[in-house]
Amino acid sequence: MDDFVLSHFNGCFNFNNQARKNNDTVHKIKALAVVGFLIHSIKNAAYESNFALN
Repeated sequence: MDDFVLSHFNGCFNFNNQARKNNDTVHKIKALAVVGFLIHSIKNAAYESNFALN
């Protein structure tokens, strides 16, 4: 994972701890973290397949 994604997840984790009392917010943040991770994975896969094609 690159620095941008790591800092993004650290920010989400800290915010998650602050919002733990509000379950709805926690679920939204977890969903955002999953979506961010999936987007990152898709970008990596696209980059790697593009790199392999060239």
